[in-house]
Amino acid sequence: MAMNSLGLVLRKFEDIESKQKAEDLYRRALSVAERLHGPDSAPTLIHKQNLAIALLNEPHYEEATIMLQSVLSLRERFSGEEDPNTLAVMANLGLSLLEQEKYQEAKNLYRKVLTISLRVHGEKHPSTMRYINDVAVILNKQCEYEEAQILRERLLKLNRTVLGEEHPDTIKNMGYLVDVLTAQDKCEEAKGLCRHALDLMKKIFGNTDLETLDSKEDMAQSKDEEAEDIESQRPVLRDAPSCSADQEQEEFTAVVDTVPPA
Repeated sequence: MAMNSLGLVLRKFEDIESKQKAEDLYRRALSVAERLHGPDSAPTLIHKQNLAIALLNEPHYEEATIMLQSVLSLRERFSGEEDPNTLAVMANLGLSLLEQEKYQEAKNLYRKVLTISLRVHGEKHPSTMRYINDVAVILNKQCEYEEAQILRERLLKLNRTVLGEEHPDTIKNMGYLVDVLTAQDKCEEAKGLCRHALDLMKKIFGNTDLETLDSKEDMAQSKDEEAEDIESQRPVLRDAPSCSADQEQEEFTAVVDTVPPA
């Protein structure tokens, strides 16, 4: 359908006007599909999913959540929960819930996605590795650092096995693990891993663009110097899950779009 294809093109642009035009085209395409094929047909499902993704990108999270819940119900009926497209919809729904700060719902959904992906694809599959990352991000947002560390270490081991020690994703995950270790005042571990990541980056990229990891090492060093008085300075646990590093937000794949245009 021409409207759907044009919407896919417009969605690639970052400006608000293009995103709005893409949303409008998806709405028109969905309306036509519902009229021609019915509300629960396979063609309609594809247009619903594309509109939901457009709403996520705008972002209109509440409407996107409603749309994704409808798409997920149809996907599970047509394809089953183990289908890659079904898992992609679950992940997008988890992202929409996360952006609305519905952390527990998002975490439960991402855990389900990870469990299914492990069963179907195994832990070395790229999708499974991405879902391990996503669960770790949510745990970090909820200050559940011990479990987040376990997942980060598991992912780092997989990164090294599948991608290699010098792959950018491996080094990036080292940086995220440094964040989790630092949050738990595990300063020596954090500094050691940070130095190793810095050495790898210098080897691969030279001495440029190392500000982020340098700042992580400084943070670990600063916390290490305060370790003797750490118990008296430890903050009270917060109700609001706002204690993760800002950089963690960048780890999410905003949209997993595996559905070809109709």
